[in-house]
Amino acid sequence: MNTKTYILILILCLHFFFGISQRNYTKDYFVSPVRSGFRVLSNFGDIRSNHFHTGIDLRTGEGSYICAIADGFVSRIKVSPTGFGNAIYIDHPNGFTSVYAHLSSFSKKIEDYVKVLQYKAQDFSIDYYLKPDEIEVCQNEIIGLSGNTGSSNGPHLHFEIRDTKTEYIINPLLFYDVKDNKPPVITKLYIYPTDRNSYINNTNARAIYNVAPTYSKKGTSFLKLKGNNNIGASGRIGFGIESYDTDNYTKRPANIYSIDIIVDTVNIYSSRFEEFSFDDKRAVNSYIDYREFSRNLKNIQRCFVEPNNKTPIYTHLKNQGIIDISDNSIHKAQIIVKDVNGNSASLNFNIIGNAGKQTIKEEKDEYSKIMPFEEVNYFVKEDILISFPEDVFYDTVYFEYNKIEQRGIYSALHQIHNKQTPLNKKMLLSIKADRVPKEYKGKALISLIGNNGSGNSIGGQFKDDFLTAETYNFGNYAIVLDTIPPDIVSVNKKPYEDLTLGKTIRFKIYDNLSGIKKYTAFIDGRWVLFEYDKKNDLLTHYFDDPNAYGELHELELFVEDEKGNISSFCLPYYR
Repeated sequence: MNTKTYILILILCLHFFFGISQRNYTKDYFVSPVRSGFRVLSNFGDIRSNHFHTGIDLRTGEGSYICAIADGFVSRIKVSPTGFGNAIYIDHPNGFTSVYAHLSSFSKKIEDYVKVLQYKAQDFSIDYYLKPDEIEVCQNEIIGLSGNTGSSNGPHLHFEIRDTKTEYIINPLLFYDVKDNKPPVITKLYIYPTDRNSYINNTNARAIYNVAPTYSKKGTSFLKLKGNNNIGASGRIGFGIESYDTDNYTKRPANIYSIDIIVDTVNIYSSRFEEFSFDDKRAVNSYIDYREFSRNLKNIQRCFVEPNNKTPIYTHLKNQGIIDISDNSIHKAQIIVKDVNGNSASLNFNIIGNAGKQTIKEEKDEYSKIMPFEEVNYFVKEDILISFPEDVFYDTVYFEYNKIEQRGIYSALHQIHNKQTPLNKKMLLSIKADRVPKEYKGKALISLIGNNGSGNSIGGQFKDDFLTAETYNFGNYAIVLDTIPPDIVSVNKKPYEDLTLGKTIRFKIYDNLSGIKKYTAFIDGRWVLFEYDKKNDLLTHYFDDPNAYGELHELELFVEDEKGNISSFCLPYYR
């Protein structure tokens, strides 16, 4: 092999391994998915409950035209009572996939395709992958109407762009030219001592500072701390901020694009919301100060990184973003926050070293077991077994456990660590079920017990004498029974009512504990489609027979919960 060939192969290999970080974001390939305009409501990476926002939300009304952003084919259709609701996935020739979620309806050719699948499966929920030649679309072709289906809180379009091969989610704003000259906002600075030997202003506790503007110029604002701009510190400290972005059209706070921290001209921390995988979504709980969020619902962007947080948003770290103040010098610090257009906010302040001024106090922790984050961990007692897979923790956990006896449950109440510690993966929880009567074994489940005594089922299957289930959350767990069937309530429809002119028939369905597993409906013995809006507990059937003659029909509805309790409802009507 000659030298030129070797160099060419080396360049190709480097391009393969590092190509993800050097994407070419062409801004004239895709058009807006919303005919009425490109107005961003929520940014890529917005902080949500237990996940980063995986796309952007675009402002629409109910029923706005949604279009394919480029030529391609429908590669996947998903219909669900939760999550994305009605969603379309389109693969494009340039190697990207676009996703359109919460649609109220599909275009006719897609709707007809979906109905065939639903009636074939006799199920409202479908998740179907299509071949390239089944449904082709052109750029700007209407593929559906915007809506509020799934786990949406109002009409809008949830829009994503993904790498077709890797399925990495990419910030859609990198492909569009959105006019914006408003800089992001930093409202507060937080400084954390990261161990017992570190101090902020002579105190081993987090310090909070309000931020004030000094001046601004063309897309850039310069900030300082209110009051004294000098902060005394010693030991290992980390930073956190409260910040947000807005654009020229939207006042609603949204996620910023990047954060850089420079101390004494050295970059110690950089994060970019360019792309991440679905496996990284829950790492939002490590990106924020989760303890503060769980107590006060505050979103503090923590700018030092736990050792097992492997999210690719962190593009540069020195010592995980932690600085060690071991002298009495003045250290100049700068935090720069940017949006995707490069508008920026720059906060400057001084760290004054206070080395050697504190007396270190020895304290003894009370815990049941140390659980290193890089290992598989187990906690075993006579009546409980917990298995923690590798990488379930973001940092080493000093595990705490207690149990108490309590009436009205079929095990002890197991108090498992604390709710302020997030998990990256599910732990496997097994509780001894020897108090469950044999005749009720099929009705037993593990429940997360709230402070007010309310229960949240995590399910459970019997294995030997233990009931076993998976969960993402620490908290108080016990075995309870679910023997009560779901409730079915007709919405304004009475037996033998004339529905000749009606377009729909609706029911509310509820379950008190284990949750709805499935529902089935028949009209005159024939299976019929009911759409399920879980957030509103609503089932809806749309009559599709244009010629109604006032004949007597009988509707039967069966609803089953996760523990096999079944309710039925019979409604005779004329149509």
